[in-house]
Parts: sequence; C-alpha cells; structure tokens
Amino acid sequence: MMIRHKEKTFLLKGIPLLLSTLMPNIAESSVLLPPISLVLQGLIDLDEPKGVNQPYLVEGRLTGGTSITLSPIYSPSYQKSWNQSFSLLSISTSSIRCNGNIGEKIGNSSRRGFPLVHSRDSTLKAWVVPSIRYHIALTGAGAGNGGKYLKTSYSGRLFTQEHDGLVDLESWYNQNTCLIPGTDTITTGGGTKAINLYADGKFELYTNKTISPGRLSYTGDKLYIVAHGNSTDVDATAPLNFVTDLNIVRICKISQVVNDNINVTIGRDNQVIEESSFQYTCTGENKDLAMSAVVKEGTLKSDPTKLFFDTLEGKPASSPPWLMGMPYREGDNSAFSCKDENKKGMINFNNQPVDFSFKSISNIAQTMRIKWAICSNDNVTPGKYRARVELAVYTKV
Repeated sequence: MMIRHKEKTFLLKGIPLLLSTLMPNIAESSVLLPPISLVLQGLIDLDEPKGVNQPYLVEGRLTGGTSITLSPIYSPSYQKSWNQSFSLLSISTSSIRCNGNIGEKIGNSSRRGFPLVHSRDSTLKAWVVPSIRYHIALTGAGAGNGGKYLKTSYSGRLFTQEHDGLVDLESWYNQNTCLIPGTDTITTGGGTKAINLYADGKFELYTNKTISPGRLSYTGDKLYIVAHGNSTDVDATAPLNFVTDLNIVRICKISQVVNDNINVTIGRDNQVIEESSFQYTCTGENKDLAMSAVVKEGTLKSDPTKLFFDTLEGKPASSPPWLMGMPYREGDNSAFSCKDENKKGMINFNNQPVDFSFKSISNIAQTMRIKWAICSNDNVTPGKYRARVELAVYTKV
C-alpha cells in the first residue's frame, strides 16, 4: 500500500543484504573533471587461502564522475588522421598524456596489477587487477559514415583485449589502457562523446605468499582518467582515486537468512523499522567477534553509520532518505529508531568493525538479528530509491 506523506510518496526498493561467507594539481589540461573513485573494500577469508598463481576474487565499484560528456570528440575542425599520442580514453599516471606503463609486474608473471601493501607484514605483496568496462557513444564529427570515419559507439573492458574497434596505442606494455580508434581515422570536426565507466564483476587479487591477518591498501602512483583531443584545450582529465581497505580475517559462515530484500514505503512518520536475522557459525572458540558492512549501492558521507540511498538508476540523489542498522542478540535491548543516531553499537558502513561483547562458539550456529531504521525528513525528494550492503561476521585474529 502506498502511503501519502505530506503530499510526498517514497518507495524504497531493495535493500539486499548480501551476507557473505566471506583534487590533485593537473597542469596543461583545460577541463578538470570530477574525481572518480575505485572503491575496493571487504573481507578476505583466512580459511580459504590461494596459491601464488591463483587469484582471490574481490568486488570493486566505481563512484563519482563515471559519466562524462565532452565536446568536441577530437577537434573543432576537419582532421584526416588521429594522432597516436591522443587517446579517446585512457588510464594513465600522467594528467597530460597517456602513459600505459602503470602498475607493477605481478611476481614472475607477465601480467601487471596495482600494488597493495599489508598493514602488518612488509614482505607480503599483493596486486589487484581491476575489471572496468566502458561504453563510448559518439554523435557528429562524421561518426557512423562508415569507412575510415568513427563508429557511433565503442565498448570494451580496460586491462584486457576486449575492445570493439579501439586499439591500444602503447601495446608494448600489454596493459590495454591507452585506447584510440586508429591513426587513419577521419573526423569532420565538432561532435560529442559520452563516456560511461563501471566496475564489471570481480577483481582479481594476487599475493606472493600465504596471506596473514591485517589490511591491504593501495600505495601506488596517482592515476587519472584522460580523454584527449588534438590540442590541450579539448583535453579532459579526472583524478582516479583508489579507496582500498581489504581486511584479512577468519569469516564465519552465514545461513538461515530472513528478510534480506526489503521494499518499503515511507509515510508521515518519516521512518520505517524493519528487522532481519541470520545464523552464523565460526571455527574459532572463545574469540572476539565483529561485524563488517560494505556498501555496494548507496552513498556514504561523513557519518559512517548513515547510508544514503541512491536513485533507482543507481545515481547519488540530492536529498535522499538514509539507512541505519543495529545488530543485537536474542535477549538484548532491541529498541532502535531514526532518533538513535549516536547509539553505541550501530553498524558502520565503511568496513570498520562493530565489536561485540560476546565471544565466538566453535562450530555451533548462533542467531544474529538486525534492526533497520529507514529514515526520511520533510526535505527528502519524493521518488524511488535503492541501496545495497554486504554484511559479514568474523573472528578477530
């Protein structure tokens, strides 16, 4: 049933709980685009180690200015060729040119990845290989005329050879991150390019030895998303920030999940309270327990206990409703509402732990419950919203 709320109606769709077992100084570029963040947060399970040549699979996402629209496509005037130094799309360590020599060599292999450091063990090395898809739509400048003219669209995946019509201008690095349509491409001048970037599936993560407890974080070079034209006044650059926080722990197994996909409508009370539950089974006896939460859809601001909903299309909203969560056990005080913004023990949505006062019991299923407060106010824009979060319970080691 839809409930009117002061002439506003809110439909919040889908809060899937994936309960896992597991601005820099840019010179010589006239267009500074909003920054893009590659977010890599979550847990890696100590109980499921991989060999040196076997990747862990970790989920990443792109946030920020991932939709880019620019004019002209290449030049304001007719050009009979495309300069091989100017990428249509690239990831580079340079803000003014494409540098395909990014990342580091992964161990003794020929592949390259972005280096991660371990918080406790300086000899443990790790590398992540992002999976980033792109779609480029072109209008004008002769796009679609056939022959040596531009196509109307290009799609593919960076760091692979999956490129429909584009070539890597620095192929000797074997990185596939400096892409052009070909040096003999004709453009008639002007036109518009719309570039969309998004994370695609799991990212591969390799290590040089058996993992140990701690956190992995990125400490490599500054990176940029660059879209070139044939002169600096039509170049555009977006800082690409790595937000990396991978916690290596012993993850408890999850089962018997109840109410893991929540759809609600907010009424005049400006809040809806929902409850979920699940069972967790740990391998350690009498160990400190914690819960982590990682955002898969939604927007975090300064307060890590508030997850703001995105639009139904997955974009940040100007005045959205928000989500808060409180885990508890049977018999604990379960009172929770939108007024409890500073209550102790609330879920942190930034992969930082919620520490529990009780200990683990080895190989015996225990029940955990969560109160969800879905909150609004009179300033929230009417519409449909969505969020998604992944939860995990683990023992500290």
